[in-house]
Amino acid sequence: MTIDRLLNWFLYPVGTPPADLDLRSFQHVFTRLSVSIGAVMLGIGMFPWDGTMLSKILTVVFALIVLDAVIVSGLFLASVSTRLPVARLLVLAVILAGGMSAVALVPRKTDLQPCRVRMELPEFIGGWSGKDAAVSPAEHALLASDTQFCRKVYSDGLGDSVLVSIVLSGHDLDNSIHRPERCLPAQGWNVEDSRRLSVPVPESAGGAVPVTRLYDVTQKTYEGKVFNVHNLNYYWFIGYSEITASHIRREYVDMRDRLLYGYNQRWAYVTVAATITKGLVPDGRDEAQTDAMIQDLIKQVYPKIVTNVGAGSPM
Repeated sequence: MTIDRLLNWFLYPVGTPPADLDLRSFQHVFTRLSVSIGAVMLGIGMFPWDGTMLSKILTVVFALIVLDAVIVSGLFLASVSTRLPVARLLVLAVILAGGMSAVALVPRKTDLQPCRVRMELPEFIGGWSGKDAAVSPAEHALLASDTQFCRKVYSDGLGDSVLVSIVLSGHDLDNSIHRPERCLPAQGWNVEDSRRLSVPVPESAGGAVPVTRLYDVTQKTYEGKVFNVHNLNYYWFIGYSEITASHIRREYVDMRDRLLYGYNQRWAYVTVAATITKGLVPDGRDEAQTDAMIQDLIKQVYPKIVTNVGAGSPM
């Protein structure tokens, strides 16, 4: 096996391992140490070190992991030191020390970069008129206290309406915004389809905005009859330097920016949603018509809510 050959290179100058030395013991220690270092680096990338209680807890965990790795490795190396070539032992020590010392290179800034979103929706957009929509007590209770909301329902006077919502994270990003796939089922909606699209927007970088499109279904009861209601939900995330339709991409950008640039950032989660009204009202819109209506409104809303704050790439 490759791992056996690698460990043998460090442990023995020539020949095969002595019969009385259990190579698996060293593999266990080496794996334990490698996983520990990886866990520390992942923790540093995922969590902001900003002097909060969470940061202090992570510091203690980091110290315990390093202490555990050093003690276990030291005991094992001491037990086999008579058989280890000095030069290769030094190489191994340098590799381990270098890996741990790399932690010191991680930036320790505490800057919180602003999100490039304007938390204000216009009252009128083209032929649409907007009215403020309430944020439910359940949302306030679920999300962090410093989360900000901006929400309107736009109507065109012809019976069509579209919800536009912006949720801006606070310092506690994990409890400020989340994907609608997490909360829609709890609200009685079944997400039957999810896909990525690019909505043409001339004012955006590249001329298009990446979005995730959800097709949702729920059941309603009216006069004793049960019927299905279908909804289209478009959403995307706006950060300091990027716009993305992917929750995973957003988390990757967070880890990358913390590790490489030393800053945290606020994110906004934008939703544009409308009900497919065909079969519910006379002359209602079908799925394709609802898609076209939402995308047309996104083209008009986008330039109103994205700002040029920050030094990131243009959005």
